[in-house]
Amino acid sequence: MTTIKTCIVIALLCNCTSVRSQSPFWSDTFEDTGAPTSGTRTASLDKGGSSVPYAYYFLRTDGSNIALNPPSNGDATSYQNVEGNKFWAGEDLDRVRTGVNNADDKEQNITWTGINISGKSNMVFKGLFAAYNIAWQNINQGPNYDYLIVEYNIDGAGWIPAGAFQSDGSDGLGSGKLRFDADGDGIGDADGLLLSRTFQEVSWSITGTGNTMALRFRARADASLTQEFAIDNFRLFENAGLPVTFAGVNAQVKEGKLTVNWQTLSETNNDHFEVQVSKDGKKFTTISTVKSKATEDASLSAYDYSVPIDITGIAGVLGISTLSLLFLTLPHKRRKVTGFMVLVALGVAFYSCSKSGSDGVDTGSHKISLRIAQVDKDGTKTYSKVIIVSHDN
Repeated sequence: MTTIKTCIVIALLCNCTSVRSQSPFWSDTFEDTGAPTSGTRTASLDKGGSSVPYAYYFLRTDGSNIALNPPSNGDATSYQNVEGNKFWAGEDLDRVRTGVNNADDKEQNITWTGINISGKSNMVFKGLFAAYNIAWQNINQGPNYDYLIVEYNIDGAGWIPAGAFQSDGSDGLGSGKLRFDADGDGIGDADGLLLSRTFQEVSWSITGTGNTMALRFRARADASLTQEFAIDNFRLFENAGLPVTFAGVNAQVKEGKLTVNWQTLSETNNDHFEVQVSKDGKKFTTISTVKSKATEDASLSAYDYSVPIDITGIAGVLGISTLSLLFLTLPHKRRKVTGFMVLVALGVAFYSCSKSGSDGVDTGSHKISLRIAQVDKDGTKTYSKVIIVSHDN
C-alpha cells in the first residue's frame, strides 16, 4: 500500500509598524496645483448639467456649483470635513454626458496611471468618502445596482479590488444606504462603515509589489435627486497606518480542523479579526471572527490568538464538498491514498514537504485564497495579503 505524507507549514511575518503620521508617497487632493503628485489622472467625464448649480454632474468642484438635496435624517446640508478647497463629486451619472437618461453612462470612473511603486511594499490606500445616503440600489435589484469601488493594477497584471461601498438593502426591497462591503457580495455589510455627507477616511491594504501602479475609482449612480457622493484626498502609503503589528501567523490542519494562530505586538483601535476564504480570489467569505484581546485603545502588549475551524464549515461557505476541499492542497492521485491531507492556512509564504511511495503522482493544480481582515472600532477594515495556497506538480 502506498502512503503519502504531506506537511504544510504557513507563516506570516508582518512588520507593519503603525505610523499614522507618515507622509504618503503619492496623493491626489484634487486641488488646482500639485495634484496628483505624480502620474496622470484621467476621468471619463469632468462636467456638470445644463445650468448652475448642477443637478447632475461628475466633476472636480469646490461645492459651490452643485445642487445638494435637502438634509435627510439629520444629515448635513453640505459636505463636511473637506480637505483643501476642491474634491470630486457626482450625482445622476447617466444624464451627465447627454442631459438625458442613458443606461450606457450609468457608470463613470477616474483612473490614475504611472504611479511609481518601485521598491515599495506593505502599501496602504487611504481616501475620504461621503454620500447622501438614501435610496441606493444593490445587487437584489438586478444588474443596474449602485456602488463606489476602488481598484488597483500593478504592472498591468489586471484590476484588483481594494474596497467598495454598496447598498445595504435596508429598505427590504434591494435599496438602502451605502455601507462598506467587506465580502464582495454586492451588498453593504450590516455592520460596515456607513457613509454620510461628512467625509470619512478609509484604509485598504494594497497586495503585491512591482514597478508601476494604476489606481481606479468607479462609481455607478443612475437615480436622480438622491444618489450624491463625493471623494477627496486619495493617498498611497508604504508601511503606514496599519493598526496592528503582527509578530507571526501560522495554521495547521489536524483531525478535521483548521487551527489558525497569530500573535500581535501592538494594537490601536482594533475591535476584532476576521479569517476569510475564497475559491476565486475575488469574493471572500468570513469563516471566523475573533474579538481583540486588547483592553486599551492603544496597546503595546503582546497577545496570542488561536481559533479552530471545522473544515466542513469551510467547505459549506465555499460551496464545495469537504472531499474537494481536502484535495485543494494536494495533487490528484492514480490510486488510493492513505494518511491525512492538510488544508491551506493564512500567511504570505508556505513551506511544504511531501514523501510518497514509488507509484508516483498525477499532475494537478488546486488553489484557494485566504486573508485576514483587521477591523477598527469604527468599522474600517484592513487586510493581509491575499494568499494563494496551492500544491502544483
